[in-house]
Amino acid sequence: MELMTSYERKGMEKGIKQGKQEGKIEGKIEGKQDSICTFLEARFGSSADSVQKQVRSINNLELLDEVLKKVFSAKSLEESQNIIEKTVKNK
Repeated sequence: MELMTSYERKGMEKGIKQGKQEGKIEGKIEGKQDSICTFLEARFGSSADSVQKQVRSINNLELLDEVLKKVFSAKSLEESQNIIEKTVKNK
């Protein structure tokens, strides 16, 4: 039976902590993507599929926050797409 050294234990604990943190961030990103996509589908129907794919490709929480705030004021699908594209280009 092998025993774990204190260094190995600390390393393992650090890895677990980092994994949990990354999981939380990924969950927040996915939640923002879902919110934006749900809004686009409800507002513009299935024609919003291509724009939803763009949203799913954004993995930056800050950018998703910006898109989420701005896309609610969009009057058309094209305007939503422009908002997403401009937000991504400016960052």
